[in-house]
Amino acid sequence: MELSEIRKEIDQINQEMQRLFERRMDLCGQVAEYKGAHGMEIFAPAREEEILQAVRSRAIPPMQEYDVAFFENLMSLSRKYQAALLGIDPNSPAVLPQRFETARLQLRPLRREDLPPVYSLTSDPEVARYLRFSAHTDPSQTLELIDALTAQGNHGFLVMTRPAGIFAGVFALKSDRNDATIADITLFLDKQFWNRGFAGELLEFARKEAPKMGFHSLQAWTADGNIPSRKALEKAGFTFQQRFTLRGMEHGVSIYQLLLDA
Repeated sequence: MELSEIRKEIDQINQEMQRLFERRMDLCGQVAEYKGAHGMEIFAPAREEEILQAVRSRAIPPMQEYDVAFFENLMSLSRKYQAALLGIDPNSPAVLPQRFETARLQLRPLRREDLPPVYSLTSDPEVARYLRFSAHTDPSQTLELIDALTAQGNHGFLVMTRPAGIFAGVFALKSDRNDATIADITLFLDKQFWNRGFAGELLEFARKEAPKMGFHSLQAWTADGNIPSRKALEKAGFTFQQRFTLRGMEHGVSIYQLLLDA
């Protein structure tokens, strides 16, 4: 096919896409009216994640990351349009998703709706081996964990790869029960992402973002047998504090700490 013919077909598709886009935005305007009338926030994370999951399931493998990026942009424009119609600051928390990015990962707030993927990890004995809980045998146990990681004062995140948005694991900064300025780190990843440097990216994220959350230091508990975890902490600048044993754990436990104010 000649270049001119290819471009002609692209122009036709552009026209069709523009009509569909404007129709979609018109419907989003109706959604905005409903939200405004019922006191609802513009940003609906569960709905957006539902859309993205459907996009991923429909996409052909070579196009998945581009399909996801396209729909993320669509939803961003939708939120801005809804904000304009309702006279809301487009940069307010009610409009923008609270998402963070590292070089290869995206983090967004952990929710109870994330139970299925999180349970797939917490119920895996190999994943839970070095964690402070035994492998979960019932989803209710994982819901309790999600609630604990997202309780007031804590910051729990679902970790996904970017740009494809593949579920990678869970990361959380929890306020220490004895000192609210200390953030206890919780981190567990899907086995396919082990030993690939992702823990280091998340620790660097914590070092940068934790002070904004009111924390002055980071603290991590890791089993002595978890050599990759210990190496990642040491590489990130954490220093060994103490070692002790916990009932039910086959390995000793070491505590590492990183001062953020130094």
